[in-house]
Amino acid sequence: MSQPPYPPPGGDEQGSPPPGQPPPDGRPWSQPDDPGGQPPSGSRSTRIALVVAALVVLAAVGVAMWLLFGRDSQSSSAGPTSSTTQEQPAPGRVLPPPTVTPDGLGDDPVLDQYAQDCYDGIMDACDDLYLESEEDSRYAAYGDTCAGRQPLGTDDFCAVSFPGE
Repeated sequence: MSQPPYPPPGGDEQGSPPPGQPPPDGRPWSQPDDPGGQPPSGSRSTRIALVVAALVVLAAVGVAMWLLFGRDSQSSSAGPTSSTTQEQPAPGRVLPPPTVTPDGLGDDPVLDQYAQDCYDGIMDACDDLYLESEEDSRYAAYGDTCAGRQPLGTDDFCAVSFPGE
């Protein structure tokens, strides 16, 4: 009984490399008649990275749009509002009448305009007056009471106490 012959050190008679060795062209995944072979796996990773980057950019654009356009378009710090642009009460709600006139609060023309707008029913103006005047001043008290529409010291903004006003 004889033992089968071992392949030569460089491979077998058909030109195949020994087990665990790459073929002579260095491409373990290609066939001898396939010039291109399997594409490198790096292209899949690149595609995944591009998709993730695109999603991050879309999320950032969405957040920026919300920050720019998702908030109230009327800025309360842009200056006093005119009484000719008085907001109307929400349907079914009646704004209580003011019980205190805006006379004798001080001599600041900007704060005086806020007080007049507050008296005229613009609740954001009452809140602006409260926030922008000195603490414990007559202006602050007038804004805090929404021109006498709520008690002093409630810690409620007029636009919250009287929404839609």
